[in-house]
Amino acid sequence: MKKLETRIPPPLLVLLYGIAMWLAAHYLPAASLAEAWFTSLWRYWSTVLLLLATGGLFAFALVAFKRKKTTVNPHHPGKTSALITSGVFRISRNPLYLAMYFILLAWGVWLGNGLAVLLSTGFIPTINRLQIIPEEQALQAIFGEEFEQYRQRVRRWL
Repeated sequence: MKKLETRIPPPLLVLLYGIAMWLAAHYLPAASLAEAWFTSLWRYWSTVLLLLATGGLFAFALVAFKRKKTTVNPHHPGKTSALITSGVFRISRNPLYLAMYFILLAWGVWLGNGLAVLLSTGFIPTINRLQIIPEEQALQAIFGEEFEQYRQRVRRWL
C-alpha cells in the first residue's frame, strides 16, 4: 500500500468510484431506493444542492491555495510552502477531498441506488490512506507545531 501513496491522482479515484457506483446501480437494481419516498424531483434537487456545495468548496479552496502561492499538486506534498488555515480550511483540513466525496455522494443520489450511495463512502478511507495521511505527515515535517495546533483545532473531514 505504501507504494500507492500519493501516486494515484485523486480525480482518478473519484472516476473509479463513480464507475463502480454506476455498475452497482446498473447490475444490482434491487438496491434501488424506494420510489415512494425517493422521487426523481427529490433526487434532482438533492443532487443539485450537493453539486453547488461542491463547487463552493472547490472554488474557495483553490482561491486559498492561489492566495498563499502554494502547491495544490497532490503528488508532491513535501513541496508545500504555506499552511492554509483560513476560509474553508477552518471547517475542514481537506475541503478539496470533501468536495470530491460530495461529487460521489451526488452521483449516488442521482443514480437512486442505495448500494451506489454506500459505495461512495468507500472513497473516504481510500483517500485517507493513499493521500491524506501522507500529506499530513509532510505537513507535520514542514510546519511542526503550527500544523499540530491546526490539526487539533480542525477536523480532517467535517
